[in-house]
Amino acid sequence: MSQYPADQLLQIGKLDPIIHVPARLMIVKLLSEVISLDCVRLAELTQLSWGNLSSHLSKLETSGLITQIKTWAGKKPSTIVRLTDSGLQAYHEWAGTILSALPSQMNPELLYQSRVEQAPQPSEAPGELPLGAASQVLWFIPLHHKWDSVLPPVENINQLL
Repeated sequence: MSQYPADQLLQIGKLDPIIHVPARLMIVKLLSEVISLDCVRLAELTQLSWGNLSSHLSKLETSGLITQIKTWAGKKPSTIVRLTDSGLQAYHEWAGTILSALPSQMNPELLYQSRVEQAPQPSEAPGELPLGAASQVLWFIPLHHKWDSVLPPVENINQLL
């Protein structure tokens, strides 16, 4: 039986259930990389139905993780969604907890390499994600994550097992 730090196990047990739901995780991940997205683009990228998207956005907004701004584009209504500062912080905490649960033998540089060889296409508009962007193996991790702050040093691997 392996020796695993009890405080780390308790931390994993406290994962934010608001972010941990896969559909909401997709939304938060997308919003963490752009300034804002409109609901039409968000629905396209997440492939959620309008009802599901609306339900998840309401839950995220009630929790204070996002804001929704209702505007008009000509004669059409438009809803812009943005991640709040507390939403970004909650997402980073969630990702750090997930990373701390990964086996310490994993090589983060190999894990974070792109699965798609072609380079991503430039965005159609500022602040929007390109449709053909190369996906990441650990796609849920914030782009500028500091690996060394979460994974234990290699020389300590045997002490944790």
